[in-house]
Amino acid sequence: MRWLRRRRLRRDAVVVLVRARALISLPAGWTQKAFARNHAGDPVEYWDREAVCFCVQGAKQRAAAELDVAGSAATVAGEMLYDAAFDLFGSYSLVTVNDQLGHGAVIETLDLAISRG
Repeated sequence: MRWLRRRRLRRDAVVVLVRARALISLPAGWTQKAFARNHAGDPVEYWDREAVCFCVQGAKQRAAAELDVAGSAATVAGEMLYDAAFDLFGSYSLVTVNDQLGHGAVIETLDLAISRG
């Protein structure tokens, strides 16, 4: 049964990643150096109703909250992102990918993680 739970978590993680990608697919929905920002550009928490743009990690957390999935699915989604970032850019750091490499690198990372789901 452990393999079934892991499969279910991975499936839920992919759903989280797909939603996260939708949140930040356009540059206007994405940000750097904060988990989320409001319309004024001020940093806010990812769960804040005023949040309108997200970094990759903020988008992942917001997606998991919106979808009401178990925390473990968000953790697995994070692991999938770390692995994709390492394979693409040689770094497990999502901060580096988001804040230094930019929006295109973030989308590429999400796409790889989703495709491996």
